[in-house]
Amino acid sequence: MQDQLQDFLKQNLKDIQAPAELGIWPLAPVWWLLAGVLLLTLIIGIIWHRRQQTANAHRKIASQALTTAYQQWQLDGDTHQYLNCANNLLRRCILHIQGNEQVAGRSGEAWLSLLNAATQRKLSATTADALTIKCYQPTPQVDIDLVHHDIKAWIKAHQSASISDTCDSTFSKAANV
Repeated sequence: MQDQLQDFLKQNLKDIQAPAELGIWPLAPVWWLLAGVLLLTLIIGIIWHRRQQTANAHRKIASQALTTAYQQWQLDGDTHQYLNCANNLLRRCILHIQGNEQVAGRSGEAWLSLLNAATQRKLSATTADALTIKCYQPTPQVDIDLVHHDIKAWIKAHQSASISDTCDSTFSKAANV
């Protein structure tokens, strides 16, 4: 009986089946989703970084131009030329922010309030005087080192947001005086 049972079991015995072969990267769908989210985040980060670089390129260019003007002033001592160059660079920065040529055409107190509205760090009295009054004199007596430092800090810190709204009332007051 035992022999018959063994013969019966041998006849019904089947070969061992190997499991199916695994893929190269057998991840669950959640892992694929996580990998996709990480890839998308990386792509968005790269795009954002490039846009930031493009948006702030004018700062780098203006800073380099201001440094060049400062080095030229150190060579020839032409304060009037330096102040004109600095004023032009600031106007270009404002034009880049606003895209409105009327804003850059301001002078005096309206110009100063426009510059101060563009950054949280206000320009010093020496710089304000140099940019609004002394730049129109043939031989201005100004502390260019202080003015240069102040303008360089302004270029670095100015806001790229719309600032014309905050300055319109000041411009109107200055125009009425």
